[in-house]
Amino acid sequence: MLGQPPSQYPPPHEWDYLGAPKPKRSEKQIVVIVLVTVAIVVIATVVVAAVLYIMVSGLTDGGGATRPVVTFQAPAKGGGASNYTTNISIAAASDPISTFLAFKGQVARDGVPLATIPAFLRTGTLIAFGPNVTLIVRDQNGDGRLNTRDSFLIYGMTGVHAWRFSLIWSSDGSEIVSSTWSTP
Repeated sequence: MLGQPPSQYPPPHEWDYLGAPKPKRSEKQIVVIVLVTVAIVVIATVVVAAVLYIMVSGLTDGGGATRPVVTFQAPAKGGGASNYTTNISIAAASDPISTFLAFKGQVARDGVPLATIPAFLRTGTLIAFGPNVTLIVRDQNGDGRLNTRDSFLIYGMTGVHAWRFSLIWSSDGSEIVSSTWSTP
């Protein structure tokens, strides 16, 4: 075009046309990015593994919607004045019965519960009710589920008292069955 100044193509500086050049990343920045990425992947893997473990191991089994039917045999008493014992066996149980974690237990002396909150039942562990009274859950066939012939051993009872053991359904906190006895 005549009468116009000549166009300045390309621009005098390359970055005016393509934009400013990007700064080069230092090796420290790259290392930090890689470490953060690895840390996020490791944390996510641990969280997923923990969730899967809890689901597979039955720890999420809170009892479900179907409340089981359980009956106890008469308690078998033993021991002496300084350490009375009671063994309560399950006479019958509906199938399928949930894992022991679906149940809680409570021991009461003279109508007063010995624990503020009923304890979740676990096989082979000692569950303390107060300073002296202890409960052991005996899983006779070792399957981790409440079945016929499983039993509850309660010991450490002293003095003349009326006792009660209650099997409680964890889902709603209601009592499924209980057994009473007295010492001596």
